[in-house]
Amino acid sequence: MVVTNEEIMEGFLGEDALQNLVDKLKSENEVSNFKLVVERIQDLFAQQGQSKQKYFAMKLIMLFSKKQLFINSFIKAKNLFDIFGELALCDKDKPYEERAYKIFGAKEDPSFSQSFYDILMECISYWGTKYAADQKGNPTIFAKLLEKLCNQGFKPKIELQLFELTEEQKGEIKKLQYAN
Repeated sequence: MVVTNEEIMEGFLGEDALQNLVDKLKSENEVSNFKLVVERIQDLFAQQGQSKQKYFAMKLIMLFSKKQLFINSFIKAKNLFDIFGELALCDKDKPYEERAYKIFGAKEDPSFSQSFYDILMECISYWGTKYAADQKGNPTIFAKLLEKLCNQGFKPKIELQLFELTEEQKGEIKKLQYAN
């Protein structure tokens, strides 16, 4: 059974709704569902504001970051990676704790903005090392995003709260940090 646009967007309104969406996606385990979710996330991120919905969308992305069916759909959403790159560098000269507020603006809830930014930073660090190369050994869009950000002064997180990095992944991040 395919999830609907309404179910997806409702999943971005709160913790319980998000958990319902996650459960449904896990039980269905359909490529078409993950493709539709990624499309709705792209639509959401093309809009201004909406920190709460974007926070829950980012949390959904984080929750499915280890699920290959989701990653296969997600990796095709190239414009999302451009958006994530811009958001990661937002107010990069400010202390980490202050960067998120400009992302969504003063009218938005700052707690959602900072939580969104924390998840985004962890996901970028995780994806850039976990999915660094494709089956042919070529850099993936994940690795390219991480490298591009590091070249612009981004310092990826090594000590993650949401993901566990292998020693090899930590080593890759340290190389990127010291290369720039």
